[in-house]
Amino acid sequence: MVLFAYNGISMYTEATIYRRRYAMSGGLQEEREREYEKQIRHEQNALTLMPLPVRIKSEWFDLMPKVLHLITDGPDNDLDRKYLIKKEISQSFLEIWEKRLMMREEQPIDGTYWVWIHLGGLEANNTIPNFCTAIESKITMLDKDLREEGGLEAIVEFWRSGIPELENANTLQVLDARKKILYAVEALMSTVTLSGCWAHAFERARDNILKIRPVVENWINTQGRQWDLDKPFGGKIEDTITERLN
Repeated sequence: MVLFAYNGISMYTEATIYRRRYAMSGGLQEEREREYEKQIRHEQNALTLMPLPVRIKSEWFDLMPKVLHLITDGPDNDLDRKYLIKKEISQSFLEIWEKRLMMREEQPIDGTYWVWIHLGGLEANNTIPNFCTAIESKITMLDKDLREEGGLEAIVEFWRSGIPELENANTLQVLDARKKILYAVEALMSTVTLSGCWAHAFERARDNILKIRPVVENWINTQGRQWDLDKPFGGKIEDTITERLN
């Protein structure tokens, strides 16, 4: 190969340097793109873990203490322990539950009042539904045994004596209150209600990521290291739920 000198540097050498610089530039660009993609992935997955403002029906929020009062172990509760939840577990849940409350909407919509609570994706899709499933299972078992022992009146008397507000209520009022409480429990354990409300919050956050990015980055820097941010929910929830986020 014939080399032509230009200012002491062969044209072949100049071409080689240019190609190398171009390759390095391309490599750096690819690396930057990979880092950016990783950042976006971590931010979106952080949204599945960090507390988000979630709007739920106020009755779901307010009825949880009532149902837990019914089946919490303690000196005033003489039920068989198979129907009961340990007092420390019940108290711990209620303390966290109360701290989650952000605000109450003053005006109802179509007769329904709403509250805003801080809720993370694992809580909405796993912890709370599983806890409420355990509650529902115990109440269903208890109601079945009460009905077998004393019929409907036994169920009514149990609910009337277990919830202070129902102490002077008649049978229909007690049964109506029982229905509403069980509805709240079922709503919180369902994949189309509580987790559905959380999914709306997730979508809002994802759509507004440019506005809330500083908050998300701060959460990642302070708390994100304990999670696998390459996966939604830190990889703690099965794929059937994470598919709904795409």
